[in-house]
Amino acid sequence: MYRTYKQLTIYTLILGICLSANAQTYQEMSNTFGINLTYGPTSFFGGGVSFVDFDNDGYDDLSYNSGAGTGLHFFKNNGDGTFTEQTPFVEELGETKEIVWVDFDNDGDKDLFVSVFAGKNRLLRNDGGMEFTDISGDTGFGEVPYRTMGVAWADYDRDGYLDLYECVFTYEGEAPVNALWKNNGDGTFTNVTETAKVGNGGLPTFDAFWLDYNNDGWPDLYLANDKYTIPNALFLNDGDGTFTDVSASSGAGVHMDAMNAGGDDFDNDGDIDIYVTNTPIHLGGGNKMLTNNGDGSFSESTGNTGTIFDRIGWAATFLDFDNDMDKDLYVSAMSFEENQPNGFYVNQGIETGTYSFTEPLYASGGLGGNDLGINTSHAIGDLNNDGKLDIALNQMGGDSHMIWQNNESNSNNWIKLKLVGTSSNTDAVGSFIEVYAGGIKQVKYTNSSMGYLGQNSDKYHFGLGSDTVIDSIIVRWPNGGVYKETYPSELNGLKTILEGTFNAPFPLELVAFEIEKATRTTAQLNWVTANEVNTDRFEIERSTDAKTFEKIGQLAAAGHSEHLKTYTFSDNRIDPHLSYYYRLKMIDQDESFTYSPLRNIQAEKGKNFIITQPSENPIRSGVLRIEVQSFKTSDIQMALFDRAGQLLKSYTWRTSEGKWLLQLPLTDIASGVYYVRLLSNDQVETIPLIITK
Repeated sequence: MYRTYKQLTIYTLILGICLSANAQTYQEMSNTFGINLTYGPTSFFGGGVSFVDFDNDGYDDLSYNSGAGTGLHFFKNNGDGTFTEQTPFVEELGETKEIVWVDFDNDGDKDLFVSVFAGKNRLLRNDGGMEFTDISGDTGFGEVPYRTMGVAWADYDRDGYLDLYECVFTYEGEAPVNALWKNNGDGTFTNVTETAKVGNGGLPTFDAFWLDYNNDGWPDLYLANDKYTIPNALFLNDGDGTFTDVSASSGAGVHMDAMNAGGDDFDNDGDIDIYVTNTPIHLGGGNKMLTNNGDGSFSESTGNTGTIFDRIGWAATFLDFDNDMDKDLYVSAMSFEENQPNGFYVNQGIETGTYSFTEPLYASGGLGGNDLGINTSHAIGDLNNDGKLDIALNQMGGDSHMIWQNNESNSNNWIKLKLVGTSSNTDAVGSFIEVYAGGIKQVKYTNSSMGYLGQNSDKYHFGLGSDTVIDSIIVRWPNGGVYKETYPSELNGLKTILEGTFNAPFPLELVAFEIEKATRTTAQLNWVTANEVNTDRFEIERSTDAKTFEKIGQLAAAGHSEHLKTYTFSDNRIDPHLSYYYRLKMIDQDESFTYSPLRNIQAEKGKNFIITQPSENPIRSGVLRIEVQSFKTSDIQMALFDRAGQLLKSYTWRTSEGKWLLQLPLTDIASGVYYVRLLSNDQVETIPLIITK
């Protein structure tokens, strides 16, 4: 069988041997834990597994989907190396695909959602004490006729409630389409698929995941569509309740037999990359690594990263198994050929400076020398809270589920973060976490589920290598708030972060930020700061639609200043017929940052002038003063009217291109409410005015 190998230097080969020995410390534990299960009868490519702590006792539990007639299975982690199977929280549902534990009603406990193949999806509300009420009939989900696969929860409109995206596997032209359900916050949901423009047209969608691929704070949506004739889909969140299909323009709309929808920042450059699985390369397929270029586009980098996969790939998840500060990759394989293990790719980024992968265990049978079977789904968690990530598999075809416990022997440090939203959704799904240590910035985007039918632990894990100090942790909450802490003490343990608490101030106070037109083709930005501490620079960003921004320049910050500090930047490349939006990216010396409010200038649209400085209002000086920017030689009349529309006085100026200060004496005008009108040809601008004496 054809396989693709990377050319290895002697150093890399030796390193791979060492990593192989370390990776062999994974031990299969399903029999020890008494979890002896198979998925059971299936008509469509297996089911999923959840590694989420469903009872909030601090230990990651295990929940398994199942085939028709076998029921769901829930195993409570007792925290002492044993598990206890719970009485099922939901009745027999037939063939189920994905379990997601999610706090959809923001009451602090985990509710249960189950996607059902050829049946009605179920949502069970946790009433406390792990007592559940099936509210599926009240939600508005309705009956889904067939082929419901993966689901993904996220607060797409950032109203504080988690919404649901359902993937329905249909063939082109069939119905129904995928569905986006808006959470109304009262236990009901509204189907907004059509208005949001994310139905995907009735296609064979296996799974979805939410990501903020352009780092603008709004959750975007990626879909894995089966069949080469149909591209995968990337929908950009426009921030107004609608999405734009950017599959082609972004380069993420690859054509393949796609199964997995998932990703992470594998190259530690601060944005989310995507990994999609496929049929074997020797049959014309091959998985694809889509590297985020940071400018709204993706580049296919599978060969360069060494992640070509010559097996039938399904779920794929990034994890830092050895806590060395780069993310490794585990890939589920449906192996019908002998000795084709699940993929275990080791990231060489920290060791070599190049973020590429080796697969040291392929020839020896994968993890434990026996990571074989017909596996479609897995999930990542921490069985014993030792900071070493474990892997749980849900297998099909009669193969027993496997649980790989990580017994990695190195002494690398780590931290896990549990986020609790208050004004954002309680699960804090849609947050961006940044951890700085040892000169490395690691990021994670928080998800409800990730990869084909899998739900990983909601305690977010970061390896720290040999570093014993974390420089800072930053959380950018879905509602726009920011948490920052420097030098946290929770090394090799769990840190819980509650939204709205311990929000350390950013390294400056933005006192003022204004923009004006200096000329027809120049915009001048002026801003004032106070109390700068460890500031590094300002990056100036511009947009014509207030959605997609480009960097147009930067200025160095003061670094340290206890006084007011004024900055000025000129944009000399504006089209007077376009409107522009500007923002400042204010960056600390540790690369943490926050954004200023937006400021904008409007297109001229054929105007003779614009008002750049309105009059003081109320007027107490006895003189009406209005500054205008004139764009051509023309007459501008300023006229003052009372509330009844009677003309009181007027004056006309002959202006040429440039700024003009128009003045009208008011010494003979009594106190009251008036209107001032500026007229030039067919352009009229009217301003209400209060005069006091």
